[in-house]
Amino acid sequence: PEDRGWGRGDRPVVHVSYLDAEMYLAWLAEETGRPYRLPSSAEWEYAARAGTTTARWWGDEIGSGHAVCDECGLEWEVGSTAPTGSLPPNPWGLHDMLGNVSELAADCWMATYDEVPTDGSPVREASRHWSEGRCLRPTWRGGAFSYFRWTVRAAWRSGGSILATAEERHAHPQVGGGTGFRVALTLDAAPPGAAR
Repeated sequence: PEDRGWGRGDRPVVHVSYLDAEMYLAWLAEETGRPYRLPSSAEWEYAARAGTTTARWWGDEIGSGHAVCDECGLEWEVGSTAPTGSLPPNPWGLHDMLGNVSELAADCWMATYDEVPTDGSPVREASRHWSEGRCLRPTWRGGAFSYFRWTVRAAWRSGGSILATAEERHAHPQVGGGTGFRVALTLDAAPPGAAR
């Protein structure tokens, strides 16, 4: 997708839709023979918290030097993402879980947790935004460089745009500039050719 002047290379991918992410992950799985996917919202939050119980893995206060967001006090806060890994990782070694770009989860948007699966799997059919095997309004997690600092916390989530593909988003450049995705891998699946 077009970078809109924010750079490529070691910066997170932006201007991607849920469908774009799913197509990339299907391609990656086909190329590698491994079950790559988007993390569920529950998996994403578990990874973002990294065993902590505070609003952010580093504590309850936003502070400085941990996330890229509007009002976070870092050089990148005005209008662009930071190179991936520029800030310290969380206790599990994961970089940029909060801030920089908001990340797509495998879940369709649910306003409440009333019908969310308790096993950590993604919300799909229970969402009113699931139609004909497709998520029309995905869930975003983690805040972004252009979002206010109160969104930079492990529990923050929002419902994404219904614009499904990069082509649809290209006509609306204001949509998706702070949205990217993180690749998840199902570990209990055997690699290609492995004995079970």
